[in-house]
Amino acid sequence: MHRKIILGWLIAVALGTVIAAPSTAFAAPPTLERVQIELGARYGLALESLDYNPWGGGLGGAIGYTLDKAIYLGASFDWFQGEEIEYPDPAARYPDPIYVGGNYWQALVWGGYDMELSDSFVFRPKVGVGMSTSTLRDCNLLIDDEIECLKTIQGKTSIVPSAQLIFVSPVTLSLEGRFVMLFDSVTIKTALVGGVSIGF
Repeated sequence: MHRKIILGWLIAVALGTVIAAPSTAFAAPPTLERVQIELGARYGLALESLDYNPWGGGLGGAIGYTLDKAIYLGASFDWFQGEEIEYPDPAARYPDPIYVGGNYWQALVWGGYDMELSDSFVFRPKVGVGMSTSTLRDCNLLIDDEIECLKTIQGKTSIVPSAQLIFVSPVTLSLEGRFVMLFDSVTIKTALVGGVSIGF
């Protein structure tokens, strides 16, 4: 766990350093002074040892703008399907299967830096800050073999270092990788998220 936390912070610091670099170090990217809107598919994988993956496949969208200094500012919303698994019923008291599991949705604001790789390709390191909210259903087996299930909704502050490769044409295509760090009062949970998007 400590290694993952250190890795996440190192990535965030490295991206922050790149974002703060002088814009004169790179040529003007084709995203410069453009509003950018994108929609796409996402897939997330929890890095904790869990019986199910609360991320899984999902959909997301983002809107942003690249300033004349190549600084990118934006916001995004992503929803993940998550996963459910069947909870064991040792006494076979319940005629229908009982499922546990859940999913996440995530709302973030972003700061990044656009680097021109060519006339059509842009590399964008960025860092997102916001909230990741989980909706989870969990069950416990009581002494008399009764099963008690509870649904919880919990939001966690998130810091998300990310890197995005963008192909700019009349429409834009992008690939993105994210390292998600979820903070609460006790633990730091982590996940990896990848995505592909189309936009303009």
